[in-house]
Amino acid sequence: MEVITIRTDKTGILKQVCEPVKSFEEIDATIHQMEQLLLGAYNGTGKGLAAPQVGCNKRFFVIRFGNQIDVFINPQIVKCGEKRKKGIEGCLSVPGEWFEVERHKRIEIEYLDCFMKPQRIKFFNFDAVAIQHEYDHLNGICISDKGKGRKVKQAR
Repeated sequence: MEVITIRTDKTGILKQVCEPVKSFEEIDATIHQMEQLLLGAYNGTGKGLAAPQVGCNKRFFVIRFGNQIDVFINPQIVKCGEKRKKGIEGCLSVPGEWFEVERHKRIEIEYLDCFMKPQRIKFFNFDAVAIQHEYDHLNGICISDKGKGRKVKQAR
């Protein structure tokens, strides 16, 4: 399994709104592969990975919190804090480029966990940014598409 980049996206999946997940069984194998891929991304420093980035048009993503990887199925951002912050973001689907993007510093999200049980959790700062970044992928948005984002640098 490889990460689809904006340069290698032949099907346009990175620009599509993803379909809801109906059962865990339909995504189980993909989640396992995504976890393994995320553990190896950027020498183990990748924070998150969304299903469309691996060619799966389903509404879920994985996020690393320390040594633990959590699964977010059919997520919905239900509340955003008023404070926003600009920050520099990279993306596995836009390799070698970094963008300045404005995000909410605090969000609250509802989702199904890997047992398909409803969860509602608040996230702050960098974790909130990571959730928003992966959530954008589920709606066909890459950081290079963000209206307030701009290319900061390109690696050689």
